Amino acid sequence: TLMQGGMPANGPEPYLEVHGAGFRAVYDFGDPDSSVFIIATGQSGHLLSRFYDDLAMLWRRSEYIPMSLDPDLARAGAVGVTRITPAS
Repeated sequence: TLMQGGMPANGPEPYLEVHGAGFRAVYDFGDPDSSVFIIATGQSGHLLSRFYDDLAMLWRRSEYIPMSLDPDLARAGAVGVTRITPAS
């Protein structure tokens, strides 16, 4: 969502932004492996996780992380794999 944000609209600073989009991405449809992203709340997004704000400084500097759609590249950079299999 472009220019997503919210403001109180009253008080001493009625136009002060109080929240905004948490995920930013640039998708290159001509070369999907050149797409990039950043998440304001870090890798986990969970307040109690040690990874909660690990991407915050990148977010503040408007920097991004590469996002490849190539499964082989994803596996090569993975720390592990979690498989979810239905019981039936």
